Amino acid sequence: MALAVADITAALKDHASSSGLFEYVEGHAVLSAHGRGLAWWCYVERMQPWAARSGLATTSAVLTYRVMITMNTATHEPLDGVDPLVVDAADALVRLYVGDFTLGGLVANVDIFGAGGKPLVAEAGWLTIGGDGGGRYRSMIITVPLVVNDLWSEAP
Repeated sequence: MALAVADITAALKDHASSSGLFEYVEGHAVLSAHGRGLAWWCYVERMQPWAARSGLATTSAVLTYRVMITMNTATHEPLDGVDPLVVDAADALVRLYVGDFTLGGLVANVDIFGAGGKPLVAEAGWLTIGGDGGGRYRSMIITVPLVVNDLWSEAP
């Protein structure tokens, strides 16, 4: 079985797009500053074999995505409204990831509690995007671990 990373990324993007919360939705790391509104972007952070889900003939894996929600604090007033928007967006996405447990059958499951390593978690932070000319962004970084069964064949 081949890892369908393009399809998995598209499924994650579809969640963000269908939520109606984001002005920008990208399936790659953002390199330049974006304007007003919430932005969503993702990238693969890690891919690792998982012994407990593997057998004698095939190896299963955990594919971990880093999902970013960002908002430029220089373009949003009042600043008191930034955190509620960012956190509410993260809450909506986590609800979608838990609710679409297999991403439409693309993966075995979202590893909600981290049985294979890192759990599904959202952490707040700050980012500077776009170098010296960029802006300061409030962010929620969501770790999305996805279990893929029987990914690699084992040969004797």
